[in-house]
Order: sequence, then C-alpha cells, then structure tokens
Amino acid sequence: RLQLRGNILGGSKDLLGNNSGSGLILGPGTGRPPGKAQKLVLPGSRPSNAGGRLIIPDKNIEKILAEGAAALGPEEVTPTGPSMYRPPAGFMDDEIKANEQLEAMTPDAMLNKLRSRTGRWHYLAKMLPYLLRAGYDSSRVDEMTGITPLEQSRWAVGATVYDTLVDSGVVPEEVMSKFDANGTDAEGKLGPFRFLPQDMRVEAALYIVLKNLDVTACDLLARSMKEWERRVNERQRFTSLPGDCLAFKFLRDAFECRRLEDAEAYMEKALDTAATDPARERLREALEKLRRLYQGSVSQTASGSASLSVLRLDPEEIGFRPVPMLGALGQATLSQLTSAPSTSQGGAFGTFTISGQGAACDWVALPQWKPLAMMRLPIALFVADCSAVQAILLGTKAKTEEDRRRLNGSALIVAERSPVGLSDLQEDTYYLAPVSEDVNAKLALVDGSQLKSRGIAAAATVAFLARPAAREHDHKENENQMQI
Repeated sequence: RLQLRGNILGGSKDLLGNNSGSGLILGPGTGRPPGKAQKLVLPGSRPSNAGGRLIIPDKNIEKILAEGAAALGPEEVTPTGPSMYRPPAGFMDDEIKANEQLEAMTPDAMLNKLRSRTGRWHYLAKMLPYLLRAGYDSSRVDEMTGITPLEQSRWAVGATVYDTLVDSGVVPEEVMSKFDANGTDAEGKLGPFRFLPQDMRVEAALYIVLKNLDVTACDLLARSMKEWERRVNERQRFTSLPGDCLAFKFLRDAFECRRLEDAEAYMEKALDTAATDPARERLREALEKLRRLYQGSVSQTASGSASLSVLRLDPEEIGFRPVPMLGALGQATLSQLTSAPSTSQGGAFGTFTISGQGAACDWVALPQWKPLAMMRLPIALFVADCSAVQAILLGTKAKTEEDRRRLNGSALIVAERSPVGLSDLQEDTYYLAPVSEDVNAKLALVDGSQLKSRGIAAAATVAFLARPAAREHDHKENENQMQI
C-alpha cells in the first residue's frame, strides 16, 4: 500500500514534502530533477528529504516498474500498532500440534495407518489435518479408510484435550494410560471437556479414572463443571472439584422436582458425590429446607395427578371499592346517612376494613372510576326506576319519550357524605338533603338552586348515577348513558 504525502494539487511541495515546485505527475514521459531518486513510502514511515516525486505511469507499467525498482532506493519501514481486530495471543492454541514424524510422512502412508488403525487413536487423529491440507477431506478419508466423519471429529476433539493433559505435566502416566488404548471410547470421554480450562480438565481426567466413568457419566460431569463455572452467585461452598460440581448439579435438580421422594433421591446422590465438608454442610441445610417446603402439602405418595390453578390478577380486576348502600331513595333517612360506615383499602389485593356499624347496611362493589376514587366517604342509594324520579329526568335533560324509555330501570345514586352549607351550594350540582329538620327525615334528590331558595343545607353531594350492565342488544344504548 502506497502512502501519498504532500500537496497533491498545489505547486509548493511535491508528494514527498520537497520544495520541488510541481505537483503530482501522471503518465509516462515525465522527468524528475537530477540527483533526486524516487522513493517508495510505506505506511507508518517518515520520508527523508532526499526523496523524489512519485510517478504513476498509465501504460507499460510492468516494464517501467521492472526497470525503475532499483532506482526507488531502500525501503523505509516503521512498525504499526496492533490491530483492534487481531485475535488475542494464544487464540486457537488447542489445535492438534505439529509432529515432525508426520511432516515427513506421505498421504498414502497416513491412509494406510488409518486403514489398519496402526497406532493409538490420538496419534492417528494428528494425521487428519495433514490429510486435509493434502486434499483429503473427511468424506474421502471415510471412503479410503472406513473411519466415518463422526469418528474423525471425535478423534480430533478428544486429541486436543488429551494433548493439554500431557502438556500439564501433572497427570500421572498410569492415568494417561487409561486414555491411550483404542476401543475404550477414550475420545468420547475426553471430548465433552473441550470447553473447560486446562486445570479443570486435569481434575476431570483424574476423577474419570478414579470413578471409572463411562461416556454418559463423562458428559454429565462436563456439563456440571461448566454449570458450576457459570453460576458464580449460586455455588457458595462448592469448589471446582468434579465431585463438588456434580453435587451442585444434583442440588439444583432436587429443587426442580415436584415430589419429595424424587428430590430426596437427588440429594442423596449429591451427598455421595460431594468432595468437601462445606459442600456437604450446605447440602444438609438444603435437604432440611426441602422437607420444610413439602410439609403440609398433599400426600407425596399420591399419583401426582392433582394440580392447583394459578390465576394472575390484572390491575383492573382489583380496582373495585366497597360502598355502603343505605337503602332506597325516598326511604333512607338522615340518621342512616350520618351513621353510615366507612372503609379503608390497601395491599396488593385491595383488602378493605370497615369502621362503624358495617353489618347494619348492605354493600355494593363498584369499579374504581375516577370520581369514586377521589371520594373519602362514599354512600349509595338505590333507585328502582330512574324514569319515575322527576329530579333524574330533569338532571339528564330527558325531554322525549325516547329519553324516558332509555332511563327505564334501576340505578344507584353515589354521593360523597359531607355536609354542605348554604354558601357552598352549587346551582349546577345535585345533592342529597332531608325534606325536614328531623333526624329521621327522608333524603331527597335536590339541585343546589332549590336548596338555596328553601334555605336547606345539603347532607351529601351527588357524584354520579350508576346504571346496571346493559344486555347485549342494549349495548348501543349503554354507550349513550346519561349522568347527572
């Protein structure tokens, strides 16, 4: 790659920073100042003041480059910084290592050894990369030797793990000899540990020989050790030893069981395989915790067919408020209003408590509409037929027979229980007020202008009129409900 420096279009300096008075020259036939040699500037290098201009010809480039290469002068090379995309040191070090004996062997000789399986499996596995470079892929090797691509892959993976065990220098020869013989599925036992670091591979190899594990058990051990490596926050008191890793895996399996018998079976396996005292101590604590969790549940000897349904509440499903219903409009009295109980709500389920004589009246649960949610002491009065109450007809501006028909049916008058003086009455608001000064006087639905003219204070302020749910064919009418 050529690095062009200088003023390309200007005439003050040439491409190499010399005060030559000329710019970039393209094409043949261009000369250069006497005594000044052209020089190739490489990336990261600093041009010297003795360099000449860079000439880029447009034809006969091969001839010109061949003749002028000697005149370009010595190369100036400076080291460049590391690339951010360069793999880190040690990347792919687990590849099968080169072997001088195999370097000198011909592909035919390798194929003959593979065909007759002359040598240990990890030695034969080292031939596969050489054959691949020679043009023999896994399918062709299969055709010529009878070794399937799957077996070749198992050999290659197992051989990399085997080499790391040899390089560690801490695995005894009697342990390594257990992984040497062909036909013992040693590659299948070592292969699952390819994702673990070298120190954990060494511990795993020692444990495999000590416990005489088969391929299935080796795969479980490898997954357990990898799981221990990932779950940093959960593995307290479990070490990286294979026995502790297996015990940690069985502990997690135990807490996923639905039956106590199954959980206890996993815990027994965990206690048998745990390698350290702290791990056993945690397992005993976990076993006691498991038994406490299962206490009081359905008999563990049952078939397990019984189940519990779990329903998650939506926010709108708990958005209800209990309101005391004092009776019917025209029958409820002022004393009932003043002694009406109140409620308080809280908690995740909207639990409410009642203060006062709550058992003396009926209750109705209404949705937490905004007007109701803002009320401190709500009460409700029952209306048997809205179309028969003159105040409701006037308040809903019902002028036609159709309007009156729409109001047929029952309703609840919901009001805020709080006395309102004459000076605070609003003419555009409806109130509940006694028809006389007697405490047993009946409550009536009256607007603020009438109360002012009569000089009567209100006992409660009406917030809205609640109608029952409409039938399906009345849905359209329900959308046009009128409120006071």
